[in-house]
Amino acid sequence: MNSRPKSKLRPWLLGSVALLVMVQLLVLKPALLEDVRTVRLTAEAVTGLPATAVTLAPAVPRNQIPEYTIESFRFASSHRGKPQWQIHAQKAFMFNRSQLVHTRGVVAQLYDNEGRVTEVQADEAQYFLKKRDLELFGNVKARFPDGFETESPYLRYLPAEESVRIPTQYEVTGSGAEKDGSRTTFNSHGMSFDLGQDEVRLLQNVRFEIEQAAPNRRKTRIESDQCRVDRGHQLAEFTMTATRPLADRFVKIRQTNLFARSRTADLRYGQPGVDASGTKLEFLTLREDVFVRERSTDQSSLRYATGGRADFEARSNTFTLREFPQVYQDRDTITGDVIRILRDQDTVEVENSNAFSEGKKPRE
Repeated sequence: MNSRPKSKLRPWLLGSVALLVMVQLLVLKPALLEDVRTVRLTAEAVTGLPATAVTLAPAVPRNQIPEYTIESFRFASSHRGKPQWQIHAQKAFMFNRSQLVHTRGVVAQLYDNEGRVTEVQADEAQYFLKKRDLELFGNVKARFPDGFETESPYLRYLPAEESVRIPTQYEVTGSGAEKDGSRTTFNSHGMSFDLGQDEVRLLQNVRFEIEQAAPNRRKTRIESDQCRVDRGHQLAEFTMTATRPLADRFVKIRQTNLFARSRTADLRYGQPGVDASGTKLEFLTLREDVFVRERSTDQSSLRYATGGRADFEARSNTFTLREFPQVYQDRDTITGDVIRILRDQDTVEVENSNAFSEGKKPRE
């Protein structure tokens, strides 16, 4: 008699318990479900990027949703009516709290005081709304007003100084065609480019190469600690760090069959000119403790030379040594006021020769 009511009661109790559990999940604990949904919106719906996406821009907040996400973003910065830079990006994220704009898929135009444009492409960029500096990250490719191009992982533009800055922890490569038909390339750690003065400074571990115009196509490679390049006058000045040991403090120059070194070196990669003292600047000028080692084209002989200064003239392929010059070949030593080595003719010309004797070759 009492068994039937009990069997009807059990299903009703089980159903009530299940209903209470669902109500508790949906009504009493909504925050848990909302948190999960918020994470998904942050990673996918808001930024359009997967949760594993990595940004190169260090100022981007990692745990903050951007207030705005903009497709096909454009922004221009100006000061006193003059454009400083403008940016076009595939997507931009704006963070109001930090006053930061982060962009991806970037093309930027940088303006100097005369309105000349440097165009830059990069994977990402960031800038703060209250500041005017622009930072670019990832596969940064810049083309400067004179056509010179650089590639680096990072670049910062300071419009107040009209200056591009790349710190020494970043490797930079560059290349460009010159007015006389030659081509220059370089590799260094760090670079600064003052747009208003057309001045480039390569900051560390410089490797600079120039290939002459046809028909010679002779290549000259120069290695130094630093290099200052005056793009307007097409003059590159190579120096070494003063804290280096004296034995290692040499700029090094290499051509086919030739090695040279000196404390400093100047490269005139456009048309020849004159320096402040009126002395003609040849293609390459070496200064202080100059050493030259050259092997003949047929590899049959070896020649050494030393002096206080050496000028290499590219068109005639001639080395001119001054300031107590000496030339050593086989067991002979030649000295004079001025010594010219005509490399194509494999001959040596001496002005006011004052000695010709047997001697030892200089230490390399």
